[in-house]
Amino acid sequence: MASWTDTYGDASFRLLRKEAIDAARKIQSDLEPDPVWEPALTNAVADEPQLVMRLDAADEYYYIVDFRRESKIVARMGIGGKSYSLLLAHAIDVAGKELPPFVNPAAYLAARQGTPWGLGAARDRIVREHAVGVHPLLAWKLCTQSHSPLFPFYLLTVNESVYYLRTDGKLFHELTRPLPGR
Repeated sequence: MASWTDTYGDASFRLLRKEAIDAARKIQSDLEPDPVWEPALTNAVADEPQLVMRLDAADEYYYIVDFRRESKIVARMGIGGKSYSLLLAHAIDVAGKELPPFVNPAAYLAARQGTPWGLGAARDRIVREHAVGVHPLLAWKLCTQSHSPLFPFYLLTVNESVYYLRTDGKLFHELTRPLPGR
């Protein structure tokens, strides 16, 4: 039996990790000869895809696939959850550079252990690593706090409060709509 890490959905709608990584590798081979993509994609290896659910669209998902060379993240792709097509990508432009890794939510919580949340309804509650729920999928919607699907959030729950931990380690208690024209 497959777990959500292998397949997400039912018989009518399936998100397959294997298909996402195969699509990312195919896109890599298509882009690699291009001089713009060459510094990032030559000899890079695709990581395990991470599933992201859209918060602003019902039943919409996509995968994020990082590419590494010598343990450095050199490219990051968003792969459509139904189409397995390239949604967008970000990559280094000069060999030797790297993209920042996503923060580990467990490490983030461990570092904040014993301190107040400081935000939202649970602002005065003390961070207790084992009293926080971490949603198994990343989540994203266009908002002031993230303009790119490549910078999604971990959903953290504390009692009835939901917090949004952006993958760069910045914590928010709400996601707000971007102002028009921004």
